[in-house]
Amino acid sequence: MIAFEVVFLMSMDQRTHWNNIYDQVPDAFLGWYEENPQYGLELILKYSRPGEKIMLAGGGTTRLLPLLLNKTDRELVFADISSKAIDLSRSMVDDEERISWLCCDLSKEVSALDHAQIDLWFDRALLHFFHTEEEITTYRNNILRASSKGSRVILGVFQQGTAEVCSGLPTKNYDLDLMDEFLGPQFRRLDGFNLSYTMPGGDERMYIWGIYELAY
Repeated sequence: MIAFEVVFLMSMDQRTHWNNIYDQVPDAFLGWYEENPQYGLELILKYSRPGEKIMLAGGGTTRLLPLLLNKTDRELVFADISSKAIDLSRSMVDDEERISWLCCDLSKEVSALDHAQIDLWFDRALLHFFHTEEEITTYRNNILRASSKGSRVILGVFQQGTAEVCSGLPTKNYDLDLMDEFLGPQFRRLDGFNLSYTMPGGDERMYIWGIYELAY
């Protein structure tokens, strides 16, 4: 179990933006909110093994956190740029023994991940907020530095043609070819599919999911 609770240097504008979002907008009104993220839980159970370490990247205030604690024995690393989101997430759990909290910008180098030894990296709706080549490459490098041969990555992001803006920020849309390109040839794709998500306001939003394994 890694024992860190670290606040890293990050973009003040980005940090302030997301702290304001989580401070001012009730969870049930957030565009990505899921009262019962059963599908994410099923994916994690399918592609991880008992006792493994799971990264919840850009976890926000996901209800996946208490679900994983209550229904599995996985160790968790919870990472988000927003200290407000982390405070809210901590209030959702009674026992933090299996959680390591990481307040950081994953589009910047996070050296603590060198020792994280993540077995499964789970990203729902984080990657599509990164735009520049530097941000995207650095995020991929953070995944790599936390992984080893056999580690798995689950990515769920906006499908091409879905949405250009979310929470006041521009988003980058993906298809499976772009997702393959993002992770690179070191990763072998295990599965890929589209999934419709019903937003709290009732609108549909299409996500594309890719599941990968680090082959070498």
